Amino acid sequence: KINISSVEPYNESGMNEFLTYFKNTWLYLGKQEKKYKLYAEFNNKDDEHEIPILAYTKIAMSIIEINKTLDKILGSVCILSDDIEKWNTGFKIITAFWDKDKTPILLTDSKEKANEFLK
Repeated sequence: KINISSVEPYNESGMNEFLTYFKNTWLYLGKQEKKYKLYAEFNNKDDEHEIPILAYTKIAMSIIEINKTLDKILGSVCILSDDIEKWNTGFKIITAFWDKDKTPILLTDSKEKANEFLK
């Protein structure tokens, strides 16, 4: 589970550190013969800071870097957000090269839909 919020102003070094751990975790898991689900929460409807488009670009580039591993072990991705409109641009960037038939992905503001999707 990844929980990203923007209660603090965007911190590029913190984002880079997160992405390093994210990539290394998936590369480590790629050595296993299992399928994994990725569940991410983006909750910041009431927060004053937004994550900039550069951060989404970095996330997309990181996914591309480890795409072969993700392609092998990622079974599904669910993104829960309390403000879908705010995350819609980032979702479009991240999923631009996504094979949704092979690895289903959902962006939702409903915990019930998220839970059903992840079953």
